Amino acid sequence: MHTNINTSPGANPVSIPRVSKSFHILTKTLLRPFFRQNAGQFVFIFIVFIGAVGELEGTAKYTGPLYQLHYQYALIVGMLSSWTFYSLVLLAWLIYAEKCTRFVSDTLRQPDHTFLHLLNQLPRKKILTLFYRIQLGLFLPILLYSIAIWW
Repeated sequence: MHTNINTSPGANPVSIPRVSKSFHILTKTLLRPFFRQNAGQFVFIFIVFIGAVGELEGTAKYTGPLYQLHYQYALIVGMLSSWTFYSLVLLAWLIYAEKCTRFVSDTLRQPDHTFLHLLNQLPRKKILTLFYRIQLGLFLPILLYSIAIWW
């Protein structure tokens, strides 16, 4: 299931994997509603951890990308050096995982999403691959931040 695209005449074709229809349906019924429902929380967290850095008594005393970088680095070092702080971060990630699980479970139980039970007719490996990809999509904010920590 690859689509070949020629970038220019005489060039080697570029192979781009096509998104399956079942993945597209799961994206529309699980990923988009989840991020729409939780967009406010993501914006709040972004503002608290990135946007509000440098504000001191209403004045932008310490601002700029270099200060942002030092602040994020201090958070990361603090997280990795203190078991208490690290435990709090892991607890927050665990709560987020529970939130994702609950959202998917509640969505699958809704009467207007019973069509998703047709996915059971697919081979088990295909179902696991689809839901693995959906889970990666749901965990994308945490995955990106954890990659930034270890990078």
